[in-house]
Amino acid sequence: MELRTRRDDDLPALEELAAAVRETDGYPNDDPAFFHSPLMLRAWVVVDEQGGIVGHGALHSASASEMMAMASDATGRPVEQLAAVSRMLVAAPARRRGIGARLLTAAVSEAHARGLWPVLDTGAMFDAAIALYEAHGFQRVGPVSFPYLHAGETFMTDSLVYVGPPPPGD
Repeated sequence: MELRTRRDDDLPALEELAAAVRETDGYPNDDPAFFHSPLMLRAWVVVDEQGGIVGHGALHSASASEMMAMASDATGRPVEQLAAVSRMLVAAPARRRGIGARLLTAAVSEAHARGLWPVLDTGAMFDAAIALYEAHGFQRVGPVSFPYLHAGETFMTDSLVYVGPPPPGD
């Protein structure tokens, strides 16, 4: 398995990965701009031995305002000093092989290299993701609900907000 920076030519394969994960998990949403956020600082993919993309993760300068406000309160830092771990997904057949951990570690390292505190939110129903984040030092700071687009309709979704390990020197 290779972890590398995401490239533009990865986008068709990422759309396929997102569709497959959406079928099993109901995540990610079906927003065509899911992988095209102007808030992206950096993104990574994990490529398997056959050259297929089996995982994706990103670091964004911000996320949903409700989540960022809660994380800001919890860290005592303004939102400009936070970075959102985002767009984490792993193909179902490739799970439990350390892919999510590699993507999360890359995002935390990038946030720290930029002097930023990593934060994230995840659906309250995603037990495996919650276990991954907590095993890597993320602390739950509270629940939050916000709109989620799926199949052209908007629903309110319950999520959990986490703050990661602080940047070195904090």
